[in-house]
Amino acid sequence: MPASKTAPWRARDASLASRREPAPPDVPSPLLTAPESAPIRVVVRIRPLSPAETARGDAPAWSVAPPSTVAPVPGATKRKAATATGFAAALGPEAGGEDVYRATSLGDAVPSLLRGRCVAALVYGATGSGKTHTMLGRGGLAERALRDLFAAVEAAAALPSPPTIRVAMTFVELHNERARCLLVPWAAKEAGAAPPPPGTRPPSLPLRPLEGGPPGAAIVAGATVVPVATAIEALTVARAGAAAR
Repeated sequence: MPASKTAPWRARDASLASRREPAPPDVPSPLLTAPESAPIRVVVRIRPLSPAETARGDAPAWSVAPPSTVAPVPGATKRKAATATGFAAALGPEAGGEDVYRATSLGDAVPSLLRGRCVAALVYGATGSGKTHTMLGRGGLAERALRDLFAAVEAAAALPSPPTIRVAMTFVELHNERARCLLVPWAAKEAGAAPPPPGTRPPSLPLRPLEGGPPGAAIVAGATVVPVATAIEALTVARAGAAAR
């Protein structure tokens, strides 16, 4: 989430309320105020100003009132903004990767993942708000979740009757209702083949129902699937996909 006055945070709640009818101030969304046991947690994070923003005299546009409220800084922006409350957590610019990871409770979802449940971590924000850094940066959500995942896999392997657990990755971009596999260049390089020419977009891939999955579940048919055995391997694949965006 940008703290700069040039890119204020505008979302009212996780349902993305219409800008024509913004949510009233200080009215928590039912989705955001779900109990701790609920499957959805929404955490807001205000990033620090960048050196360029500091150099041009920008000031933070939002402040945090722990534990779950963000409020506009008076006079920081000409746009109308209302206090937003009811988040699972609200984190200020001083929050680090471990703070974000704990606030999201993503690590607590690893056992559910190993029991066969679907787990998703989504980052949302304007361009430059820190989404990629939060997810794929050093000490970000992906790195910490993958380390916890493989630690749990190793613990399971030490059981008297260990289950068979395999971890594999895909990296797919969904843009303008098209799905593309971003691991095509990386897979070609790993196979010793010539990668696609620079600037070449991977072909669109079809969505197909997931066989044996719940109603509405789908897969991206033809996406590259990469088996991984360690968190480092998984992060290498994830960052290769991110570089191909």
